[in-house]
Amino acid sequence: MTLTAMLFRHVMAPAIILLTLVVCTQQIVKGRLARKCQIPYIAYVRGYSVRERLTCGGTLLDERHVVTAAHCVDEDRYKYFVLFGSTDFEEMPIRIPVMKIMKHINFSRSPQLANDVAILKLSRPVKLSKCLQTLTLASPNDVLLENCSIAGWGRTTLQSPISPYLFYAKVPLLTFDRCHYLNPTVTGHNVCAGQFVMDTQATCEGDSGGPLVCHRKRDGRNVLVGIVSYGWDCREGLSVFSRVSYYKDWILRNSVMTS
Repeated sequence: MTLTAMLFRHVMAPAIILLTLVVCTQQIVKGRLARKCQIPYIAYVRGYSVRERLTCGGTLLDERHVVTAAHCVDEDRYKYFVLFGSTDFEEMPIRIPVMKIMKHINFSRSPQLANDVAILKLSRPVKLSKCLQTLTLASPNDVLLENCSIAGWGRTTLQSPISPYLFYAKVPLLTFDRCHYLNPTVTGHNVCAGQFVMDTQATCEGDSGGPLVCHRKRDGRNVLVGIVSYGWDCREGLSVFSRVSYYKDWILRNSVMTS
């Protein structure tokens, strides 16, 4: 089966958990347990409905805004909160309701996820600290070092046991030509990362909306390069993200300029 065919079999999704089950998430594929304060910009996005709970990741942009994937948010179905401050989601000290959701107007689920980006405005500002920090957005002209990182509370496999802990992994950034060769459905709005080797580091269900972070060559600074969008069955060692540099103006218009 080709990657293109597999794409339509499995699209990266938030973790949706029926309330009759244990309420937990799962892990980055082949990842390592994150240390306290190691990933201070990551956010845990939780949606609640009468019967189920939804789990995604996000990235703190400023004291009032979190960026995530548009396919993570369904305001007609869920009430959303964003949690911060721990690698264990069961011990999050900060839990803030979302007061406004700004989803890209051209977001589409079919035939493929497109313009998969959304901004969550918090009902109150968070207080920044050593363990809670914002992350700079990548710009179109940034030269990036190839060794990047992913993080989240998502699954290790589609059938993996559950875990409440934050995991991270190092992944290589792919050129657009290489990504398009492996998956012809990607566009310039996307960026890909991974070794494309079976059972190597990748994102999985529950990691949606989380960050792809790389070092910027000119100053070595960490920048947000991608937002987890989709993958296949979590084993291919390849993940597809919304390209932050492409959406940077939209993100700024709907976050900094709406504070």
